[in-house]
Amino acid sequence: MKNKSFNVPRIIKNKILEVVLKRFDLKDFFQLRDRIDGLDFFNKHLYRIYSIYVCEQIFGIELINKEKILKSSTAFYHNSENYITTFTTDIYNIKIPDENFDNCIVVKVTENSNKVTYLGSISMHECLKIKSNLKDNSYTLNKFLIKIEVDQLT
Repeated sequence: MKNKSFNVPRIIKNKILEVVLKRFDLKDFFQLRDRIDGLDFFNKHLYRIYSIYVCEQIFGIELINKEKILKSSTAFYHNSENYITTFTTDIYNIKIPDENFDNCIVVKVTENSNKVTYLGSISMHECLKIKSNLKDNSYTLNKFLIKIEVDQLT
């Protein structure tokens, strides 16, 4: 599957915001923005849940925990393979997860938007090869990015 964009339903963002506001004992998003740790916490979970939403759409399975949305896991098992999802806001800086997996689904999240893009997947074997070849340990996936850029041109 080539790069595919998705619009995440607003209800997901609203549910995450509701839980985060309750956790920090705040009344609204404006109070949350005034707290650096609160806004970072919100964005981290928002982007993580957005990447899980993309996997739901791609695989046609339910992964988001509707009751405890922040407990939704980025790791899942499907068709005899272990998957993990990772998100990025910058395609030139993708963090490789440390967990064991067969394939890592990479999702680009557009900041301040509900738009997300499935960039592709990469095997754990390829991730380990890339990690072992990196001198600065930046976790940038150059080989993977070349494939993404080629896909975007076709």
